[in-house]
Amino acid sequence: PTGWLHREMTIIIALASVSVLAVLIVVFFFGYRIFGGDRKQGLHSMNVLEAATSEPSLDLDNLKLLELIGRGRYGSVYKGSLEERPVAVKVFSFNNRQNFVNERSIYRTPLLEHDNIAHFIAADERVTSDGRLEYLLVMEYYAN
Repeated sequence: PTGWLHREMTIIIALASVSVLAVLIVVFFFGYRIFGGDRKQGLHSMNVLEAATSEPSLDLDNLKLLELIGRGRYGSVYKGSLEERPVAVKVFSFNNRQNFVNERSIYRTPLLEHDNIAHFIAADERVTSDGRLEYLLVMEYYAN
């Protein structure tokens, strides 16, 4: 019985040691991730809005919304003109600010140029005549 008891104690001590070690590894891993260990400059941690090159300022006095093209879940799209240049303007309501910020950050991504992606011109916000805040994405207009 003494050998059996010694063997049982050895197994218990080994399992307890492995369990404590596993818990410590998990705690250190999550602590490292939460408290600043993931410092790599990828798209997840880099502020893409600041990484983009400077965006030309949008003079809202020269922007005209001419025709409603469509309405979607997050806003409306208008055919417009900016200094006699045809543009497409996506208008987001105040309630959809986060969608505006997300879409703006995508368009501002450096080197995001492709024939099938509308050319981004500018983004801005404005207050409507009735006092509502709305957000604008201005892109090159492509006729159907």
